[in-house]
Amino acid sequence: MTHNNYLIFFLGVSIFGLAVVMMSTFYPNIVADDPGLRKPLLGSLFVLACLLGMGATAFPKSCFRIFSEGKNRKATDNKYKKSAGITPNFRGHHPNCGNFSHHVFRIGKRPICAGCLGLFIGGLVNLIGAFVYFFAGLRLESSAVPISWIGAAGVSLGLLLPLFSIRWTLGRSAVNAFFAVGVFLVLVGVDSITRDINMGLLLILLTVFWIFTRISISQWSHQRICRRCQLEKCGLRGF
Repeated sequence: MTHNNYLIFFLGVSIFGLAVVMMSTFYPNIVADDPGLRKPLLGSLFVLACLLGMGATAFPKSCFRIFSEGKNRKATDNKYKKSAGITPNFRGHHPNCGNFSHHVFRIGKRPICAGCLGLFIGGLVNLIGAFVYFFAGLRLESSAVPISWIGAAGVSLGLLLPLFSIRWTLGRSAVNAFFAVGVFLVLVGVDSITRDINMGLLLILLTVFWIFTRISISQWSHQRICRRCQLEKCGLRGF
């Protein structure tokens, strides 16, 4: 199966999973006996998922290596370096190229990935929200439906918009922050409606899957830019 087929599969499962979960807002199966373990367990797992996601955004190069294609990726890099005679130069985990200028901005001399910054900010918001909802007793039943659907919009935009070229750096950060916060809003909205620990655990698993899909989409987007590049002497041309 090619990388594009994997991406279609991950994206399809992500959207299908989101649609199934959102159906519960129309036909909630309310659990009469609400175990006191539900919120602390879901909150702890969600915080762990947030911390892992924030770690990936703080160290994107390491994360990129983990999700790349291992030996095949290394062989491909060596082939392009040898054929072009030029070692590709990177800013963070992006090639130092004008085609990626809208992916990166600088704070001083340090290059910052716009998408990773948005995800990190969204993760911080989620940590605060998780503490307030799961551990401080915030109740959202009266507004759970609109909250969950706003979250679904954020998840959908975060997964679909990167398939298109967003040439506004701040916009990339905003979309990624909305995606991260959207995941949290879906979780707390659906949890407030169903109060079902099994639905909550399903959403935690979907959260991890959505993050993985988002990383895969980002890799595909970078490869597409390099494949379309007309600069013949670049070592990443055709990557």
